[in-house]
Amino acid sequence: MQQWGIKPDVAIYNAFIKVCIKAKEFDTEIWHLEEIMNKSDISAFSQIHAQLAPIEKDNFASMIDKGITQGIYKKSVGLMNHCIDLHMDKIFEGHSGDGTHIRGIPLAFARLLFCYHKQNNEPNITSIITGYHGNNTLKNGMISFLKDEFELEFIEDKFNSGMIVLKESAH
Repeated sequence: MQQWGIKPDVAIYNAFIKVCIKAKEFDTEIWHLEEIMNKSDISAFSQIHAQLAPIEKDNFASMIDKGITQGIYKKSVGLMNHCIDLHMDKIFEGHSGDGTHIRGIPLAFARLLFCYHKQNNEPNITSIITGYHGNNTLKNGMISFLKDEFELEFIEDKFNSGMIVLKESAH
């Protein structure tokens, strides 16, 4: 990229990670992406971690627990008062937005995180803050996941359309 004058940024690295995941090409170089990004003055370890974590879905719970002790994740991992907040700054230590917008986590990570909290911390989750990311991709994906996997219905919070409130299915 540099030979063509293209300065790498977070979007390029995220696209690279997604291609590697879809192609199932996980050579050791992808795991050194943080080092490469640091050379480019890009600080986005939490975004890389959120993209790569679903690869280890069978070990997700232990990865989260280990990440909490290592200071990667906040102790709450986005859960507070029966509500999961799917914004990066609520899940990852040391993550802040660009001053105008705080990123949401990828949908695959959000699904695993919901299961993690439901099984380990809070079986009675009442709401999920998705925010307004990617034309509501995260919100709509979570709604489908909750309905298909847990037979949960939702209502949109009347004061915040970036929040879904869960309820048991009537079926």
